[in-house]
Amino acid sequence: ERALDERRRALQRQREQALLNAARTRAQLCAELEQAGETADRDAFMARWQALEPAPAPLQAKLDARWQRALAAGDGSRPFTPDELAANLETRWDLCLWMEILADIEAPPEDRARRMDLQVRRLADGLAAGHARSPQEQARTVVADWLATGPAAPAEQAARLEQRFEAAWEALQRGS
Repeated sequence: ERALDERRRALQRQREQALLNAARTRAQLCAELEQAGETADRDAFMARWQALEPAPAPLQAKLDARWQRALAAGDGSRPFTPDELAANLETRWDLCLWMEILADIEAPPEDRARRMDLQVRRLADGLAAGHARSPQEQARTVVADWLATGPAAPAEQAARLEQRFEAAWEALQRGS
């Protein structure tokens, strides 16, 4: 019976990984379209999007919103604004710090005050909700929000956050 339970858990992890991979692929295509902007071959991007495996339903809806926003920016009808790019950077910064918290990775010295503030806010939110979620559940939410967040500026800072986020995610996966 124990072997059967372990096998079920392994299959569940494989299914979750496949869904996460589908979501990551969709997010990557969104990023490519966001980067291409008005030079994008819209039909080619649409064909690629439609050929992809769907992500889990709640995340798919968020990715669809990101996709539609990227299309609007790409056709010039609604370019990304500096305020929007800055807000996305702030969102990604908090998500990166939260993933580092979950992975038990120390933040750079310049981010420690922001990390402490984030921990206090998250603790208060958890207490107000009346339940504690496991680190794995929290990580799934953080990854989903990361994948659904559009482009950020300045690009150099966004790239550093991306590297830190991926390192924290990998560390958390190894520890699970």
